[in-house]
Amino acid sequence: MTESSTSFIGPLGSTIYHLRADAATVAALAGLDWTSRFRRVWLDPAGGVVVLMSPSPLHERLTAIFD
Repeated sequence: MTESSTSFIGPLGSTIYHLRADAATVAALAGLDWTSRFRRVWLDPAGGVVVLMSPSPLHERLTAIFD
């Protein structure tokens, strides 16, 4: 990973990790199975961004209601 990484708690209590990486690293990460650890994963090789989120129970309940 390059540059910076940050983690924070979202407004619904979810843990969010925002990482910067070069395009090759992001592409390599796309081949991994993230579902055992994170429910939401966004990979953007062009922008060099990896975002991982573990939704809180409140977030999951609200998602179920709105679905």
